Amino acid sequence: STVADNTIKATTDITKSVVKTFEERLEGFQGKIPQAYCCPISQLIMNDPVTLSNGQTYDRQSLINYFAYHKNPASLP
Repeated sequence: STVADNTIKATTDITKSVVKTFEERLEGFQGKIPQAYCCPISQLIMNDPVTLSNGQTYDRQSLINYFAYHKNPASLP
């Protein structure tokens, strides 16, 4: 183990203890978040919103995951 390895590990440990995840920061806000901010597929807050030509907005990753299993766009919620 080198000094650089130890420094990286220490920095990672500190970051994990200080930086909250997105989900942790949202605790206590459920029910207070406007439905328009939530993806119709996942029902979670959109991290990377994309709007389709029909005007409906979805979270990009939820849309990608949805189309990996459902090929018919007409079946979107």
